[in-house]
Amino acid sequence: MTLRQLETAFVSADRALLDFYAEVFELEEVEPIAFPGGTVHVLAVPGGRLKVMVPDATPAPAASAPAFNAVTGIRYLTFRVDDLDHVVDRATARRATVVLPPVALGPGSRVAILTDPDGNTFEAVEEV
Repeated sequence: MTLRQLETAFVSADRALLDFYAEVFELEEVEPIAFPGGTVHVLAVPGGRLKVMVPDATPAPAASAPAFNAVTGIRYLTFRVDDLDHVVDRATARRATVVLPPVALGPGSRVAILTDPDGNTFEAVEEV
């Protein structure tokens, strides 16, 4: 058995979260997938897909933790980007919150940590 691809999915009340990621990372939307009980909206990303499931019945908001690393589980996504400052500007213009502004992570890389409008944490990493 060989893993061919890993896809990541969010559950959200509407497709606004999909639009956020499409605009911030300049991603192309592909055909949504309708299921009984909801629709999965899909963005093409290098090597995979980013999905947002929008149930027919509005989902309850997730419990929030004081910090993304305060509880176990899948807690953040990493996006490797060419222009970190541009991504942070685009994200904050679209209601993202900066948790950690761009900083040097070590020789040759910078990182910023943000939360999207639904409160999901993601980091953007730039190799310099």
